[in-house]
Amino acid sequence: MAILEEHCVLDVLSDKILSECYPFTCGDEDMDEFFRKDSLSYTKYRMGKSYCFRMKDNMQIIVACFTVSNDSIRIYDLPSTRRNAM
Repeated sequence: MAILEEHCVLDVLSDKILSECYPFTCGDEDMDEFFRKDSLSYTKYRMGKSYCFRMKDNMQIIVACFTVSNDSIRIYDLPSTRRNAM
């Protein structure tokens, strides 16, 4: 963790960051695709929130991504269109 604190900045993963940075890759195609395509939908539907660490000296380089998922989601209170999407 000391390396991340010393050399990186923690940001919420956003459309802007994804468009400005080099493509993130961890070597697992499913995970790479999730962070490229699905993580923003996860945030939109409040299923979780994704973050990334970017290099301080080159903010275009994402060195790590992670998602904090909600432990429960109350879908019965949502309008039917959003509930069906989830």
